[in-house]
Amino acid sequence: MDGIEKVLPIYVYQNQMQANGITLSRLEATDNLEWYSSMLALHYTESSMKEQAISAFAGERAVLLSESCIERTGFSVGDTLTLTLLETGEAYEKADLPFAVLYEDEDFLVLDKPYNMPVHPSPGHDRDSVLNAAAWYFQNTPDFVFRPLYRLDRDTTGALVLAKNKFAANAKLTKTYRAVCEGETPESGCVNVPIGLKPGHKVERCAGIGDEAVTEFQTVKTSGGDSLVDFHLKTGRTHQIRVHMAHLGHPVAGDDLYGGHLDRTEHQMLCCRAVHFFLCIFRKSTGIGSINSNTGRL
Repeated sequence: MDGIEKVLPIYVYQNQMQANGITLSRLEATDNLEWYSSMLALHYTESSMKEQAISAFAGERAVLLSESCIERTGFSVGDTLTLTLLETGEAYEKADLPFAVLYEDEDFLVLDKPYNMPVHPSPGHDRDSVLNAAAWYFQNTPDFVFRPLYRLDRDTTGALVLAKNKFAANAKLTKTYRAVCEGETPESGCVNVPIGLKPGHKVERCAGIGDEAVTEFQTVKTSGGDSLVDFHLKTGRTHQIRVHMAHLGHPVAGDDLYGGHLDRTEHQMLCCRAVHFFLCIFRKSTGIGSINSNTGRL
């Protein structure tokens, strides 16, 4: 595309960041990005290219740096930037949205995320995200910083881990997902099919193009033409379980974006049912164990 130059792969956080010691604010990035995701830094050479660039690269979750930003910072196309997350708290907008707490200590909060709640604010969900709910929950905590250790899709329910400090944000973890899938799934299997943005779409993904994606699954039970299935992800692609199961011909029940039906449920039947995380600080191991989202629902 004329006027657009790919600069380098970077990792961007919802907070402000520093690049080579220079503070970059969120005002220099588009406001419709999925935070905590790999992104491409782009330099658009004319202001008229901005909307076209956002549309063309939204699937890559791109950060767009304006000409004035490039000039102000002294960066040049091709520079390698070292990014640092600034640990200053932000004035998050608070919303009184109660959630179930599955576990809490001085380092972590594990909440049971309901469906129809994105992790971060997004168009149409400006004040009903987990961020807004957490800001209310921690309103008496000075310099609160929102640090989810991973994302869950808006309609995916279950255990979501928030780190309370910079050290806890480095915890190692594994997750188990559970879903009701349509049809009788194999006893077990591994789907190793790449996932990428569906051509012409900004949200929907498809199998067969894009980045490597590996999903392991184990069928727990089959009944009434549906299957209860557990999943372990070897990669973390957007909509990975949903896309892979649709690719196998067994979409997640209620996931109408990927072929699931809503005749017996009002939302997609997918949850993060268990998480195990481990943190070592000052040679002292803290084994948190498994946190299970035992809510009796998906």
